[in-house]
Amino acid sequence: MTLVDADPWGAGLDLLLGAERADGLRWPELAGLRGRVAGDALLAALPDVGGVSVVAASRSAPQLVPADALAAVVDAARAVGCAVVVDVPRAAGEATLSLAADADLAVLVVPSRLRAATAARLLVEAPDSVWSGAQVVTRQVPGGLSGAEVADVVGRPVLAELVHDRSAVPRGERGEPPLVTARSPLGVVARRILSALPPPLVRR
Repeated sequence: MTLVDADPWGAGLDLLLGAERADGLRWPELAGLRGRVAGDALLAALPDVGGVSVVAASRSAPQLVPADALAAVVDAARAVGCAVVVDVPRAAGEATLSLAADADLAVLVVPSRLRAATAARLLVEAPDSVWSGAQVVTRQVPGGLSGAEVADVVGRPVLAELVHDRSAVPRGERGEPPLVTARSPLGVVARRILSALPPPLVRR
């Protein structure tokens, strides 16, 4: 699997995974890619976190991810049979949104708050929205809406509910990746999302 960070101002997904010091190329070194790229060579050059290849943003020189480079990276990983997960920023450009439109599964992560759910509904119902067919993962917050209530407000089914994980923040501050065991909150949600993908895509 390849995890692609398309948010240039998100501080880098490698930081979230505790892999900020892992060897491998980040977006600044990949920004010049165009056209056809050898998938095996690309994956071998990326940071690896527990078997997941990561294309991360830069913390020292953030910049918009070029549309051609993003397409080249995604196409290269797909070409070798690798499932690709793209983290799309809220202020996504046309190229990034086109990836969401072509995705086998588009997921909106929505905090279980009325305002957040309403904002998600506006996004889903916007004319020609690429998110019109998206499924929802709710991030539960104390005193928030239930999954059913979020689904009702957004108007889209809730695929999974991410409950609070007390270990996530301290693990992140220690530079450790989040727990993805069978019973951990993130592990449960990740497996639910993977189970919704077409079987041939769940690889690597």
